[in-house]
Amino acid sequence: SSITVSPGFTTNYSATCTVGSCQGSATGTVTVNPGPTPFVSSTSICAGQSATLSVSNCGGSIQWSNGATSSSITVSPGFTTNYSATCTVGSCQGTASGTVTVNPKPTPTVNNATVCAGQSATLTAANCAGTLLWSTGATTAGITVTPAATTNYTVTCSVGSCQGTAMGTVTVNPKPTPTVNNATICAGQSTTLTATNCAGTLLWSTGAAKASISVTPTATTNYS
Repeated sequence: SSITVSPGFTTNYSATCTVGSCQGSATGTVTVNPGPTPFVSSTSICAGQSATLSVSNCGGSIQWSNGATSSSITVSPGFTTNYSATCTVGSCQGTASGTVTVNPKPTPTVNNATVCAGQSATLTAANCAGTLLWSTGATTAGITVTPAATTNYTVTCSVGSCQGTAMGTVTVNPKPTPTVNNATICAGQSTTLTATNCAGTLLWSTGAAKASISVTPTATTNYS
Protein backbone atom coordinates (compact mmCIF):
# COMPACT_ATOMS: atom_id res chain seq x y z
CA SER A 1 0.00 0.00 0.00
CA SER A 2 1.02 3.64 -0.25
CA ILE A 3 1.05 6.80 1.80
CA THR A 4 1.15 10.41 0.62
CA VAL A 5 3.31 12.78 2.64
CA SER A 6 4.37 16.43 2.40
CA PRO A 7 7.33 16.86 4.70
CA GLY A 8 8.84 20.30 5.20
CA PHE A 9 12.32 18.83 5.34
CA THR A 10 14.09 15.56 4.45
CA THR A 11 12.35 12.76 6.38
CA ASN A 12 12.69 8.99 6.75
CA TYR A 13 9.54 6.87 6.72
CA SER A 14 9.60 3.20 7.79
CA ALA A 15 7.10 0.47 7.01
CA THR A 16 6.79 -2.74 9.00
CA CYS A 17 5.41 -5.87 7.35
CA THR A 18 3.92 -8.51 9.67
CA VAL A 19 3.20 -12.06 8.51
CA GLY A 20 2.00 -14.23 11.37
CA SER A 21 4.56 -13.81 14.07
CA CYS A 22 7.21 -12.60 11.64
CA GLN A 23 8.02 -8.99 10.91
CA GLY A 24 10.25 -7.12 8.49
CA SER A 25 10.88 -3.39 8.15
CA ALA A 26 11.97 -1.09 5.34
CA THR A 27 12.76 2.60 5.30
CA GLY A 28 12.16 5.14 2.56
CA THR A 29 13.54 8.65 2.57
CA VAL A 30 11.78 11.70 1.14
CA THR A 31 14.52 14.20 0.36
CA VAL A 32 13.20 17.77 0.38
CA ASN A 33 15.26 20.06 -1.80
CA PRO A 34 14.94 23.76 -1.00
CA GLY A 35 12.91 25.61 -3.61
CA PRO A 36 14.74 28.30 -5.60
CA THR A 37 14.42 31.83 -4.24
CA PRO A 38 14.95 34.13 -7.21
CA PHE A 39 15.07 37.88 -6.75
CA VAL A 40 13.91 40.65 -9.09
CA SER A 41 14.56 44.31 -8.28
CA SER A 42 12.04 47.08 -8.88
CA THR A 43 12.69 50.39 -10.62
CA SER A 44 11.08 53.68 -11.59
CA ILE A 45 11.02 55.34 -15.00
CA CYS A 46 9.48 58.33 -16.71
CA ALA A 47 6.61 57.80 -19.14
CA GLY A 48 8.06 56.80 -22.52
CA GLN A 49 11.30 55.41 -21.09
CA SER A 50 12.50 51.79 -20.89
CA ALA A 51 13.60 49.76 -17.88
CA THR A 52 15.65 46.57 -17.51
CA LEU A 53 14.68 43.96 -14.93
CA SER A 54 17.07 41.13 -14.02
CA VAL A 55 16.64 37.87 -12.13
CA SER A 56 19.31 36.91 -9.62
CA ASN A 57 19.74 33.87 -7.36
CA CYS A 58 18.41 31.37 -9.89
CA GLY A 59 20.46 28.31 -10.85
CA GLY A 60 17.89 26.93 -13.26
CA SER A 61 15.68 28.03 -16.13
CA ILE A 62 13.70 31.27 -16.10
CA GLN A 63 10.24 32.08 -17.39
CA TRP A 64 8.99 35.69 -17.26
CA SER A 65 5.34 36.68 -17.15
CA ASN A 66 5.82 38.34 -20.56
CA GLY A 67 7.08 35.08 -22.07
CA ALA A 68 10.79 35.87 -22.05
CA THR A 69 13.25 33.21 -20.90
CA SER A 70 16.40 35.28 -20.50
CA SER A 71 17.81 36.44 -17.18
CA SER A 72 17.03 40.08 -18.05
CA ILE A 73 14.18 41.80 -19.86
CA THR A 74 13.81 45.34 -21.16
CA VAL A 75 10.30 46.73 -20.99
CA SER A 76 8.55 50.02 -21.78
CA PRO A 77 5.22 49.93 -19.94
CA GLY A 78 2.72 52.75 -20.34
CA PHE A 79 1.73 52.52 -16.70
CA THR A 80 3.03 50.98 -13.47
CA THR A 81 3.35 47.22 -14.08
CA ASN A 82 4.43 44.13 -12.14
CA TYR A 83 6.61 41.53 -13.88
CA SER A 84 7.12 38.06 -12.39
CA ALA A 85 9.86 35.54 -13.09
CA THR A 86 9.63 31.82 -12.30
CA CYS A 87 12.87 29.95 -11.64
CA THR A 88 12.76 26.16 -12.22
CA VAL A 89 15.43 23.87 -10.82
CA GLY A 90 14.55 20.24 -11.48
CA SER A 91 10.99 19.82 -10.23
CA CYS A 92 11.23 22.80 -7.89
CA GLN A 93 10.02 26.28 -8.71
CA GLY A 94 10.25 29.71 -7.12
CA THR A 95 8.76 32.99 -8.26
CA ALA A 96 9.77 36.60 -7.72
CA SER A 97 8.20 39.86 -8.89
CA GLY A 98 9.55 43.28 -9.77
CA THR A 99 7.59 46.47 -10.30
CA VAL A 100 8.28 49.12 -12.92
CA THR A 101 6.75 52.32 -11.59
CA VAL A 102 5.90 54.75 -14.40
CA ASN A 103 5.96 58.40 -13.33
CA PRO A 104 4.11 60.92 -15.49
CA LYS A 105 6.19 63.23 -17.66
CA PRO A 106 6.02 66.89 -16.55
CA THR A 107 3.99 69.11 -18.89
CA PRO A 108 5.12 72.69 -18.27
CA THR A 109 3.55 75.61 -20.15
CA VAL A 110 5.00 78.95 -21.25
CA ASN A 111 3.14 82.04 -22.46
CA ASN A 112 3.89 83.82 -25.74
CA ALA A 113 4.40 87.58 -26.07
CA THR A 114 4.47 90.23 -28.78
CA VAL A 115 6.59 93.37 -28.45
CA CYS A 116 7.86 96.25 -30.51
CA ALA A 117 11.52 96.34 -31.45
CA GLY A 118 13.54 97.50 -28.44
CA GLN A 119 10.93 96.49 -25.89
CA SER A 120 11.18 93.73 -23.26
CA ALA A 121 8.86 90.80 -22.62
CA THR A 122 8.35 88.49 -19.64
CA LEU A 123 7.87 84.75 -20.16
CA THR A 124 6.63 82.61 -17.28
CA ALA A 125 6.77 78.83 -16.92
CA ALA A 126 3.79 77.23 -15.19
CA ASN A 127 2.63 73.71 -14.26
CA CYS A 128 6.04 72.55 -13.02
CA ALA A 129 6.44 70.98 -9.58
CA GLY A 130 10.20 70.51 -10.01
CA THR A 131 13.22 72.52 -11.10
CA LEU A 132 13.35 74.74 -14.18
CA LEU A 133 16.08 75.43 -16.71
CA TRP A 134 15.57 77.94 -19.54
CA SER A 135 17.44 77.95 -22.81
CA THR A 136 18.95 81.25 -21.59
CA GLY A 137 20.44 79.46 -18.57
CA ALA A 138 17.99 80.99 -16.10
CA THR A 139 16.45 78.76 -13.41
CA THR A 140 13.63 81.05 -12.27
CA ALA A 141 9.95 80.66 -13.12
CA GLY A 142 9.93 83.91 -15.11
CA ILE A 143 12.48 85.52 -17.40
CA THR A 144 12.58 88.99 -18.95
CA VAL A 145 14.10 89.16 -22.42
CA THR A 146 14.70 91.85 -25.05
CA PRO A 147 15.23 90.04 -28.33
CA ALA A 148 16.18 91.96 -31.46
CA ALA A 149 14.12 89.58 -33.59
CA THR A 150 11.37 87.03 -33.08
CA THR A 151 12.86 84.35 -30.81
CA ASN A 152 11.78 81.02 -29.29
CA TYR A 153 12.66 80.31 -25.66
CA THR A 154 12.46 76.78 -24.21
CA VAL A 155 12.18 75.70 -20.60
CA THR A 156 12.80 72.23 -19.19
CA CYS A 157 10.97 71.06 -16.07
CA SER A 158 12.71 68.25 -14.14
CA VAL A 159 10.89 66.17 -11.54
CA GLY A 160 13.16 63.40 -10.32
CA SER A 161 14.44 61.65 -13.43
CA CYS A 162 11.51 62.87 -15.54
CA GLN A 163 11.72 65.89 -17.81
CA GLY A 164 9.24 67.85 -19.89
CA THR A 165 9.87 70.81 -22.18
CA ALA A 166 7.77 73.78 -23.28
CA MET A 167 8.46 76.69 -25.61
CA GLY A 168 7.36 80.30 -25.64
CA THR A 169 7.78 82.71 -28.55
CA VAL A 170 8.49 86.43 -28.32
CA THR A 171 7.35 87.99 -31.58
CA VAL A 172 9.18 91.24 -32.35
CA ASN A 173 7.30 93.64 -34.58
CA PRO A 174 9.31 96.38 -36.35
CA LYS A 175 8.94 99.88 -34.98
CA PRO A 176 6.89 102.16 -37.31
CA THR A 177 8.91 104.81 -39.13
CA PRO A 178 6.44 107.50 -40.21
CA THR A 179 7.62 110.54 -42.20
CA VAL A 180 6.34 114.14 -42.21
CA ASN A 181 7.07 116.81 -44.81
CA ASN A 182 8.59 120.20 -43.94
CA ALA A 183 7.16 123.50 -45.14
CA THR A 184 8.26 127.14 -45.41
CA ILE A 185 5.65 129.93 -45.30
CA CYS A 186 5.36 133.67 -44.80
CA ALA A 187 4.04 135.02 -41.47
CA GLY A 188 0.25 134.73 -41.36
CA GLN A 189 0.05 132.00 -43.95
CA SER A 190 -1.14 128.40 -43.43
CA THR A 191 0.46 125.14 -44.53
CA THR A 192 -0.40 121.47 -44.58
CA LEU A 193 1.72 118.79 -43.00
CA THR A 194 1.12 115.16 -43.99
CA ALA A 195 2.26 112.03 -42.23
CA THR A 196 3.06 109.07 -44.46
CA ASN A 197 4.44 105.52 -44.06
CA CYS A 198 2.13 104.68 -41.16
CA ALA A 199 -0.09 101.59 -41.32
CA GLY A 200 -1.67 102.30 -37.97
CA THR A 201 -3.31 105.20 -36.15
CA LEU A 202 -1.86 108.71 -36.02
CA LEU A 203 -1.72 111.28 -33.25
CA TRP A 204 -0.19 114.70 -33.84
CA SER A 205 1.32 116.91 -31.17
CA THR A 206 -1.64 119.25 -31.84
CA GLY A 207 -4.04 116.50 -30.76
CA ALA A 208 -5.23 115.77 -34.30
CA ALA A 209 -5.65 112.11 -35.25
CA LYS A 210 -5.65 112.26 -39.04
CA ALA A 211 -3.01 111.98 -41.74
CA SER A 212 -2.82 115.71 -42.58
CA ILE A 213 -3.09 118.84 -40.50
CA SER A 214 -3.33 122.48 -41.51
CA VAL A 215 -1.40 124.87 -39.27
CA THR A 216 -0.81 128.64 -39.09
CA PRO A 217 2.12 129.14 -36.75
CA THR A 218 3.25 132.61 -35.78
CA ALA A 219 6.86 131.42 -35.58
CA THR A 220 8.94 128.48 -36.80
CA THR A 221 7.40 125.46 -35.07
CA ASN A 222 8.04 121.72 -34.92
CA TYR A 223 5.05 119.39 -35.24
CA SER A 224 5.32 115.71 -34.45
